[in-house]
Amino acid sequence: MTQDRLTAGFETYLSSTEREALGLYRKAGDDHYRAYVGPAWRYDLLAALQFQAMTSLGLREYHSLLDVGCGSLRVGRLFIPYLLRGRYFGIEPNRAILKAGLREHFGVRWWHGGVLAAKRPHFDHNSRFDFLCFGQRFDFILAQSIISHTGPDQLTAFFGGCAAVLGPHGKAFVTFVAGEKDCHKPGWHYPQCVTYRPETIAATAAAHGLAVSATEWPAMNVQGGSTISPQTPIVVSLLH
Repeated sequence: MTQDRLTAGFETYLSSTEREALGLYRKAGDDHYRAYVGPAWRYDLLAALQFQAMTSLGLREYHSLLDVGCGSLRVGRLFIPYLLRGRYFGIEPNRAILKAGLREHFGVRWWHGGVLAAKRPHFDHNSRFDFLCFGQRFDFILAQSIISHTGPDQLTAFFGGCAAVLGPHGKAFVTFVAGEKDCHKPGWHYPQCVTYRPETIAATAAAHGLAVSATEWPAMNVQGGSTISPQTPIVVSLLH
């Protein structure tokens, strides 16, 4: 589905003021709380797809969830009310974009009232894929469109972080951009995407004691013969 087809609906249902506030015509990576984390015109849909993916994997309200690169809480705004108190954990290096998401979605900064006061989410801002910062293991990890921006050094750090905190029966929902060649340039690449061969992803995970399983992105990702997201989804768990 193309952006043109989707934005035609925006012009029907949203005023020009609303479209501007939502950043619907901005480029991915622009300095806007929605556009910074990806195409703003599919911000709501990707949130719904991620929520569907995690609950399809077995996520329930009593589980603990680590949201890697939680950004402006595109999907965090759905998980925080859904999960029981203290079960949502988000890592986002960009403090400003997280604060903007808290303000826009919850109307407050941090948890000075409302849903945030009741649910008490946890946040950290490290960019090292240090998932031990919260001092606990997780039932589920979500990393949507994270390793699609990582060089090989950060790919290794990411899987090392997952291995350190996944519970014995934990699952991580991870997406990457599959390609015929592997990225060899180290560091963080954003908003550009990098590709990896599936066998490279599996081998890097296995080196950290992790197993990779293929999975299907929720059916709604295909509309009108086209995909909403080009990401390839996998499920990662501890090798037993």
